[in-house]
Amino acid sequence: MIGGASNTGKSTWGIEIAYRLGIRNIVHTDTLRNTLRATLERRKHPALFLSSYQCWRPYAKTYNPAALARGFHDQSKLVAKAIRAVVQDAEDYGKFTLIEGMHVTPSLLDSLKGKHSYTQVFLLDVSREETLRKRLEDRCESTYLNRSASKYSGVFPEFKTLRERLVRDAKKKSVPVVSNETHEQTLAEIMKHLFDGLDRILKKS
Repeated sequence: MIGGASNTGKSTWGIEIAYRLGIRNIVHTDTLRNTLRATLERRKHPALFLSSYQCWRPYAKTYNPAALARGFHDQSKLVAKAIRAVVQDAEDYGKFTLIEGMHVTPSLLDSLKGKHSYTQVFLLDVSREETLRKRLEDRCESTYLNRSASKYSGVFPEFKTLRERLVRDAKKKSVPVVSNETHEQTLAEIMKHLFDGLDRILKKS
């Protein structure tokens, strides 16, 4: 599983790692969230129907970090149920599966890990704001996204709050935090965490 805040490279690295390891199943938590929106009521779960950086709105009239943290936690708890089903399916049918997205939240990882399979989790992070802004601009200019970078220019405080929350949770749960600054360094760190984890599992068996 790959977690991380917006524009830290989760999808890009999810695709690359899946290719390198021969993993055919990639599940995005945004897709799970959108599926939940089709089955749950907006009235009962208002935060679910908002973007991650806007999910403070049901709990405050103006933005504040505490309301955002509450809304994001509510989102993540719901998505965690769907992730748990994906993990169970992977266990039942022996599917190698990669799950990536912001809602792979470290504080919920204990309930997401499979009981009879090897599950590795890490968090991608980009600490420099100028790097995040440049990646956002590049992403919005790509042909597959019909979005304007100006739409997000005023919500960097929200992005920062979510990023800091995820990093803090990861460290609290001893989940590796990989700094995604250069391709070579990021690849080396990810592979080291994956194979170190496998080595620990093999030594226990």
